Amino acid sequence: MDVRDAEREPRIAQECSPIYSDPRITVGHQRLLIGYILNSEANDYACAFLDQATNKCKIYETRPLTCRLYSCDDEGQQQLLELGMIDREPPDEVR
Repeated sequence: MDVRDAEREPRIAQECSPIYSDPRITVGHQRLLIGYILNSEANDYACAFLDQATNKCKIYETRPLTCRLYSCDDEGQQQLLELGMIDREPPDEVR
């Protein structure tokens, strides 16, 4: 996620791992913060802000731009299912 996302939602910087640029490609050869990794080992490598019990985003109102642009419905949901990132809901019980 972009650094600007963490400015809008401070919990991103607090709870996610920072990503730094390679100092060899920056002016002054310094590591620059360029974003954050949202996947969290503590949340089974899902997004740190995914409530696994409800399958809802904990920061929906201030979610990152990528999350705003990517739809987890329709084709996006199918891709997530195929990648094993979300589980298929169990079928309704037959009576």
